[in-house]
Amino acid sequence: MARETDAAFSAAHLGTLVARGQWRDAIGYLSRFLPPGDDGGSAEARVLRQFLAVHADLADILAGTERGDALAADFREYRSHDRTVSRGSLRICCIVLAALHDKQHLRCVYAAVSHSISSPVI
Repeated sequence: MARETDAAFSAAHLGTLVARGQWRDAIGYLSRFLPPGDDGGSAEARVLRQFLAVHADLADILAGTERGDALAADFREYRSHDRTVSRGSLRICCIVLAALHDKQHLRCVYAAVSHSISSPVI
């Protein structure tokens, strides 16, 4: 807790939270340094916050939490390939659905990505 202060943002601490798969804690930590609301902060800050949120959602889906099950259910509407859905949205949803069907593979990739995100760049 001593490392979490409002005075200085620690990228190392954020990286540690990500490496541990503590996505919601990482979002909370980052949010302490951003203006309130989803569109607060710079474009980079919004992208980072969204990146963490997507990974938190995927982690919930993979863990089979109640929230994850509800999120996965939200993608069922895209299985019909209804023409009222844009091609881009349909493609993104198909990618997510494919990932959901191969949870074991995604868990391995997820672990590798989490590890690489937390590793320092030389």
